[in-house]
Amino acid sequence: MVESFFTAGLTLLVIGAALAVILARRFRQPSLVMYILTGLSLGPAGAALISLIPGLSISALVSETEYITLMSELGLAFLLFFIGLEIKIEDIKEVLGETLTISFTQMGLVAAAFFGLSILAGFGTLESIIIALAFMYSSTAVVVKILADKGEVETKAGKLDVSILLFEDVTVVLVMAVLSSLAAAGTFSITSIGLSALKVGFFVAAVAGAAIGSSRYILPKFLKYASRDKHAFLIHGLAWLFLFTLISEQLGLSLEVGAFFAGVSIAQLPYSEELHEKVKPLTDFFLAVFFISLGLGLTTGDLLKYIWVAVGFAAAVIVLKMLFYYILTAWQGFNRYNSFKASINMTQTSTFSIVYAAVALESELLGSAVVGMITIVALLTMGISSYMIFYSDKIFKMLGGKIENKSGGQETKRRLLSQDSTRQ
Repeated sequence: MVESFFTAGLTLLVIGAALAVILARRFRQPSLVMYILTGLSLGPAGAALISLIPGLSISALVSETEYITLMSELGLAFLLFFIGLEIKIEDIKEVLGETLTISFTQMGLVAAAFFGLSILAGFGTLESIIIALAFMYSSTAVVVKILADKGEVETKAGKLDVSILLFEDVTVVLVMAVLSSLAAAGTFSITSIGLSALKVGFFVAAVAGAAIGSSRYILPKFLKYASRDKHAFLIHGLAWLFLFTLISEQLGLSLEVGAFFAGVSIAQLPYSEELHEKVKPLTDFFLAVFFISLGLGLTTGDLLKYIWVAVGFAAAVIVLKMLFYYILTAWQGFNRYNSFKASINMTQTSTFSIVYAAVALESELLGSAVVGMITIVALLTMGISSYMIFYSDKIFKMLGGKIENKSGGQETKRRLLSQDSTRQ
């Protein structure tokens, strides 16, 4: 079984990932969009599509196995560890007062809007809550990559958006922990949600405290010694990652919580950027497996059941996020141009929309058809918004706007680390 997996399934999966990266660059799309499409092509959905051709009938080229599932789980752990490595406490302090209002207000507005729309579309209360949570984030992978390509990361709108995405990254961890706790409890009343939130808050605070404390008293000497051997440095960093995932799971939290705070603890040290670069290739690989495996698990029935709901939700994501961000940035004193730029950049759902869906499916909080709907919304919004961001100046001119100073006015003080499609 092991031999079969590595000689066939993994080979096709890795080749598919390589082709996906090439296509993503060619069509200016996020890699994860192509990874999911690759998974769909290699799995039951692709086989069903090919079987529509008269005389052809094939089975899925690659099927999910315990090995792919394990590698997918590692992908989530590495993703949260990677994000944690980019979050410095001093950076959060610097942007706290300037972006907190916009960040949490828009998340609340988007979540409330999509909870209502989901109820109207016929979804249950729990399903509607998860859908609302999945859609309230925007994609760091899309926003930062395209802004970097356009040289607009340091503009006023660019700095604001990256700062907002920073806060969203932090809240993602807390929400995922609550979802995992609810799944473990098996009850979903208002009381159980409140108790789960309190429990998660206590244990997350404990893990965060351990992470921050270790970054002051344990890690400096440990990593200073480890950094002398460049080859062993990565191993020491990974040992720290898996130690925190173990602690997190023993406390009843998801492994992603431990992975995130393991990264945060190292991020406060001067060695963090070196480890950040060493971890990136591993993160890219395991994330590719995660998103391809997500596509492998979806059937044509899952994708088609809510197809028109997905199209409607995708349009609503683009319109509502554009509207909410524009109003909030204008309220904070941004001119028309910077408000337009800041809002058009955020008109998509996040990598974590798909991650939430996958976690909820694994925890039996959602059915596979709802996961398929959330995935389609992510694919549509990321794909469309990529072109909207790239041609934002032309769109602004078409709407009759006049391009003003791109960097003037209030500056968001955020030290930017090198970011790319690894993040959400």
